[in-house]
Amino acid sequence: FQKLPLNRATFLVAASWFAVITWVVTICVLSSMSGQDINKMAPAFWDKGAHFIAFAAGAVALTTALRLTTEWSWRRVILVAIIALSAFGAADEYHQRFTPGRTGADVQDWMADALGAAAGAIATYLIYGRFSRKSAPAPAGD
Repeated sequence: FQKLPLNRATFLVAASWFAVITWVVTICVLSSMSGQDINKMAPAFWDKGAHFIAFAAGAVALTTALRLTTEWSWRRVILVAIIALSAFGAADEYHQRFTPGRTGADVQDWMADALGAAAGAIATYLIYGRFSRKSAPAPAGD
């Protein structure tokens, strides 16, 4: 990150935080939709998978943003991302209790959120590590 030209680094930081904000707004909008509207979007059997994927995507965005804007260790970045998104998932489940046609407070939905957050944060770490390594020269004779 520190080796990037300022304009490219600034763009990456802004884009990563924009992704986080866009994700939060999207989750809030979806969470505010009635149960009938949500059921039109996806079948009920897909519910836990949708939670997992949505929170994995949020974790990719948040983990990237934190990594680019802090000097925290990967361990701290991953831990903060998982805790923050798990807390957001719990708040989202609570909010759904007051949304018409929704039950909310579904522990299994929250668990899918938390597992998705963990998977997304860890995947970001693994992908970042893979692409940030300097490529070694090819062995002689290859």
